[in-house]
Amino acid sequence: MEAFVLTLVILCPLVGLLIGRSRNCQNAGLLLGFFFGPLGWVITALLDYRPHCPECMEVIRMKASLCPHCKTRIRWHKGKPTVAPSVESS
Repeated sequence: MEAFVLTLVILCPLVGLLIGRSRNCQNAGLLLGFFFGPLGWVITALLDYRPHCPECMEVIRMKASLCPHCKTRIRWHKGKPTVAPSVESS
C-alpha cells in the first residue's frame, strides 16, 4: 500500500509536468498533478499558455517572426506577440 501511495505522489506531479510542458505551463501542471492527481492532469490539459498569432489566433512558436498559418509578420513586445508594421516598398 505504501509503495502505491509513493508511486502516486511521484507519478502524478511528473505526468502533470509533462502535460504542462506541451502547453507552456510546466509549474501549473506540476502543482495540479501533485494536489489533484489525475483530475489535475485534465485541468492542465485544458490550460493553454502558448502564444497565439494576433491575426489568425493560431498557436505559434515562442519568438516566431512569421506566422506559419497566415504569414503575418510578428513582433514581440514584453513577451507577447503583436503584428509588425508592414514595410511598403516605394
